[in-house]
Amino acid sequence: MSNLAAQDNAALTSPPILQYHPQFKQIGPRDIILQADDEARLCFHFDLARLLPISSFFADLANPLPSDLIDNTPLYPLIDTTSAGLALFLSAIESLSSAEPFRTKQSISGPPLAQIVLEAALIGRRYDTPVITRLLCELQPHDPMQDMETRLAMPFALWALAGVADQIADAARATARCDTFDIINIPSYMFDILQNWVPVHWMGLQGLHLRRASAGSRFYQACLSTRPSRFRACEACEAGGVDGAEIFGREAYHAYSARDMEALLKRGLGISCRECRGSLEEVLRVQLAWFREFTQKYDFVTSYAQWIARFR
Repeated sequence: MSNLAAQDNAALTSPPILQYHPQFKQIGPRDIILQADDEARLCFHFDLARLLPISSFFADLANPLPSDLIDNTPLYPLIDTTSAGLALFLSAIESLSSAEPFRTKQSISGPPLAQIVLEAALIGRRYDTPVITRLLCELQPHDPMQDMETRLAMPFALWALAGVADQIADAARATARCDTFDIINIPSYMFDILQNWVPVHWMGLQGLHLRRASAGSRFYQACLSTRPSRFRACEACEAGGVDGAEIFGREAYHAYSARDMEALLKRGLGISCRECRGSLEEVLRVQLAWFREFTQKYDFVTSYAQWIARFR
């Protein structure tokens, strides 16, 4: 065999040269090798015993073939993973054995920590490790680099990826309660992940904010459909020519969004007289209940006519 042929044969039979993440470079007696799927394709030594009880994917791993062994250690490439996301995912799993809450530092170079958090959450979703959602939710409020939209939308994104319905709805309502939150300002990487991985939940969040954008004017129209004759001013206001319904109508006409109308409702419908305010609230009891549900319920899918029919 020529020297050139011998070199080619050695290249075919020698194990590939792997690049390891510095935090996961040391090998333990029960370790496997996990390899990210991005351009860096970093590898990670990790104790399989830590993954078995928390992930059905790793619990059901097939026995490795001889070709899958690197120095007698099984190598498992994980598709749809990034090196940064896998590092955070494994660091979070390691934290389960610690009494301290999970924390990590923002990298000065590379993607934002919030993006890496979502990449780690995607690994938990794809490889059936639900505990990762709780760990990442504990981590993300302590990221000082996050802007307000990212900070408020992150819990929704994490719970949406995990598919936990009650938590999804609570997180969606939290974004709606913030006066300055604007859904169009969430970062592009979060938009892409939500749209591609959980489009139904993403549409639900958009629907909630779209409803809130027009809720004030819709509520005003609903109030106009209520018979004015049902409202009676108190004796003092009637004697003074003060019409609480008219005052509320003038104020409500300019309250286009949910936030505008909620501010008006907090001011007692704009009516200073407690008796007249209570009377008008009773007249508008059904419309007020509809407004609150329309602007706060995550999965509101009922038309106004269908909703109001329940009270007839």
